[in-house]
Amino acid sequence: MHRAVLIALLLLPSLAGATGVPQRDGFTLELGIGLGFMHVFPEEGDSSNDVGMAPLSFSLGGFINNRMAIMFRAAGVSNLEEVAGKDVVTYLLFSGVHVQYWITDQFFVSGGPGIASLGSAEADDFFETIDRDRGFGLGLRGGFSFANWENHSLRVTLELFPSFFKNGTAMGEAVNFEWQWF
Repeated sequence: MHRAVLIALLLLPSLAGATGVPQRDGFTLELGIGLGFMHVFPEEGDSSNDVGMAPLSFSLGGFINNRMAIMFRAAGVSNLEEVAGKDVVTYLLFSGVHVQYWITDQFFVSGGPGIASLGSAEADDFFETIDRDRGFGLGLRGGFSFANWENHSLRVTLELFPSFFKNGTAMGEAVNFEWQWF
């Protein structure tokens, strides 16, 4: 018992070693996953509000100084529902350029323009799209890093995807758990 307590006390500083000053320089990579919300507002017909997932988000880019990075970002929200006896995935995806700015070592904001895709596909064959629309989208994000090390961070983020299509608009929201390598 004493040995377990001693080991825990020795490991605790390394787990809480997330007090290091981040050295954000050069290449950066982000991965995230979370809970998603999707609101679709067609010009005609009923709007919909769905809760689902924020599947794997991904960013790749580089820091131009210790506070600012320019990245390509792909993220979105989706939900799964049964339609006519088949499982159908509805999704709102964003891909585009993001500028990330660290206000402090714990708080950051990020955003940029891109392409939005709104669609649905059978869950058994995701590449067999039932319906898809492409338009203009924005990715807007803010987050809190609860653990910083010299070369990476863990954080919680809130992300918004306002999207504009020929026949309506959509808004996606995601609450993500993310990891970033600096």
